[in-house]
Parts: sequence; C-alpha cells; structure tokens
Amino acid sequence: MESISFELINTSYAYNWISPLEDIQSPLILNLDFNGIKLGDALERAFNRLPQREEWESLQLNLGIKQKFYSIYNFNIIAEYDLIFLDFSDYAEHKMTQDINLKN
Repeated sequence: MESISFELINTSYAYNWISPLEDIQSPLILNLDFNGIKLGDALERAFNRLPQREEWESLQLNLGIKQKFYSIYNFNIIAEYDLIFLDFSDYAEHKMTQDINLKN
C-alpha cells in the first residue's frame, strides 16, 4: 500500500439571504397571472428551492487508499479508492435524495 488517508471535517452552514421580492405584500401584484401561474405561487416555489435559513451542520469522514502497482519498462499502474461518509444535522432536504452515491 502506497498511502492511506483519514480526514474528519465538521462544517457549519448559515445562509442569511434576504430577497427584496419577499417584501411584496400587495395582493394585486402577488395575484398577477402569467401563463396560468400566479406570481405569488411562483415566488413561493422559488424561495423553497433556496438554502434554508436555519443553521445546520455536516460531519464528513473521508477515507482514502492509494496503491501503486509496478510493471515492466517503468510503466506504473495506480489505483485510488475514496470512501466518503456524510451526516447532516438540522438539515431540511429539498427533495428525496439517494442514500448511496457511487462514482466510477
């Protein structure tokens, strides 16, 4: 084995975004209709896709292995394996996501 890596990362996230569009209170403007969609409904859907305002944290564990295989005529083959575990606390998912994500 050429090398092994181990890393533990704790990250805090805080997004304090504010949009002037949130200040629109006029029923006349919020009920404007564009192709069958009310402006108020479109704004609400857009705001729901933005990052949450409440703080949340992630804990990430990275494990890596690097192996070098030698061949003839100074030709090298190298294999790297990375395993990443993520855990989120106080995070609200936007939509259903997969529990496992494999990358080839």
